[in-house]
Amino acid sequence: MRHLIILGLALLTSSCIRMGDGMFMVQGALVGLPNKEKCSLSLSLRNEESAQPWKTVEVSGNFHDGFTVSPYSNNYQIRISCNGKLVASKLVKYPQDMGVGGTVDLGKVNVQW
Repeated sequence: MRHLIILGLALLTSSCIRMGDGMFMVQGALVGLPNKEKCSLSLSLRNEESAQPWKTVEVSGNFHDGFTVSPYSNNYQIRISCNGKLVASKLVKYPQDMGVGGTVDLGKVNVQW
């Protein structure tokens, strides 16, 4: 009987702990980008200009890329920079804005040199 109580308590407390990672996709289209040019799509924590991005990928034309994040609710800043210039930025709250494994659609981003 004691073992069942201990096992039950262990299961009860472990169910309150989230395990694994969260993730979401970012998609959009870069309009007006010169041929063979690429831009940087980056994700950082919160709306801090000085925050180092967690992940940065090169994108061009229509893009669709995934980001692995903490399983806990948090604010993330998505930025697109072309030729060193910030052309788009969006603050999102994970998972409320897109759901677990969902997609953030940035739409068409007009790139002006």
